[in-house]
Amino acid sequence: MQEEAARGNGISVYPNPVTNGSVNVSFADQPEGKYQVQLLDLNGKLISTQEVNIAGKYQVHNLNIPDVAKGNYLIKVVSELNKVSVTSKILVQ
Repeated sequence: MQEEAARGNGISVYPNPVTNGSVNVSFADQPEGKYQVQLLDLNGKLISTQEVNIAGKYQVHNLNIPDVAKGNYLIKVVSELNKVSVTSKILVQ
């Protein structure tokens, strides 16, 4: 499961399924710097993106999910220097 792999990498996405229009992306023991948090459909089409600045050992970013159809989506986290790239599948209800 992709979410488990993301947790092992120190980045996790919750809650899943998404029922309230937002999702948390937690960063644990990640290199400091800028990250992009992207919401994609299953075809890889970019729906929205936000920049997050990680400045500590543990940080949680709240990502608002735009008004999209119910279904499966991908949350992709990429560091500015491309040292970290994690993709998690979420279900929007």
